[in-house]
Amino acid sequence: MKNDVLTEKRRLGSRDGPPHLVAVVSLHANADAAAVTKLLRGEDAGGVVHQEECISGVRDSFGLILPRFKQRFTFLNQSTGMFSLVCQGFSDITVKKRVDFRKALSKITEVRFPDTRLFLLDSDQDATLLLRHLGSQRQRKLGFRSRRSHLLAQHVTFTANSPVEGTGGGLTDLGTLCVSGYVRGRALHADRLVHISGHGDFQLSQIDAPPDPLPLNLTRPTKPGKGRDAEMQVGVDRTYQVGDENEAPVRVLMKADPSNRESLRAEAEVDPMDGEQTWPTEQELLEAEGEEA
Repeated sequence: MKNDVLTEKRRLGSRDGPPHLVAVVSLHANADAAAVTKLLRGEDAGGVVHQEECISGVRDSFGLILPRFKQRFTFLNQSTGMFSLVCQGFSDITVKKRVDFRKALSKITEVRFPDTRLFLLDSDQDATLLLRHLGSQRQRKLGFRSRRSHLLAQHVTFTANSPVEGTGGGLTDLGTLCVSGYVRGRALHADRLVHISGHGDFQLSQIDAPPDPLPLNLTRPTKPGKGRDAEMQVGVDRTYQVGDENEAPVRVLMKADPSNRESLRAEAEVDPMDGEQTWPTEQELLEAEGEEA
């Protein structure tokens, strides 16, 4: 059990696991979440922004690679919980008052967010320290989440079925929904049902492995003046150009087995001949009432 927990922790954010998912939430009307993400995605913080609007339906989302620590992240501005708190504006306060202000803020946050560390975020150095903390912090174990497969949709496409030949109709309401994202928790199985929030349960046809949209093995040019024209590799065995993910083929990992597929039927069909007791007829009810009288 301990080895499984360590393995899961090491995989998260690495090349072999899903990226760290970080939500940036404003806890005050004067707080600017965009200013926070601007510092985190700055080049001087050490990160490389590789994917804009990486979450389907969330415009303020982006993928970030941190080659120095071999970590990758997905950031989004959303009204969800956040485990690390940041505060901006301390650079505008005099040095003598910074300690008192930080103590006061720590007391306020401890009431609503116990066991949470408060970070300052006013410089690129602060952003680097925060990214390093986000990549190494201990993940809270949630049973209902770890026992199931789940993913956050990053790319969604729908292809309607073609009309039946000879009917003369147009496109139908049925079709194939392709959802891309990083699978977290348990491994996903093609013969099991999946639940889409707000829409219900569905059967899978197959599971594909598209190219990783946020690869750690990016290449970037060396600095001029070094006398080298070759590209420098960022902590990987092989090099990939930024546009290669659109050219690589999609691998099919698993196809659903019709004989072993989980059914969409949620309730058992009623068999009128099954069971020994039947509902009495009107004649039987009248006879019963006469006997009681």
